[in-house]
Amino acid sequence: MCVSYALHINKACLTIGGMTPNDLLKYFGTKAEIARAFGVEPPSITDWFSSGEVPEVRQYQAELITNGALRAAYPADRRVIA
Repeated sequence: MCVSYALHINKACLTIGGMTPNDLLKYFGTKAEIARAFGVEPPSITDWFSSGEVPEVRQYQAELITNGALRAAYPADRRVIA
């Protein structure tokens, strides 16, 4: 079970224990497979490894692709806007 903790300060979010590119590598096996699963070009994946972060929107995508095996650092805002 994955547990992530986030500290929110003025709409900024410092994530502790969030999803990392290495988590994706463990799951998919290669950077090429990560790129294939996300439908992006391999240089995008290289950028994630260079920054050490998986973009927030891609974390949510990873959660869906892996059926919850990998979890986004913090939950999506699912409020309905009227």
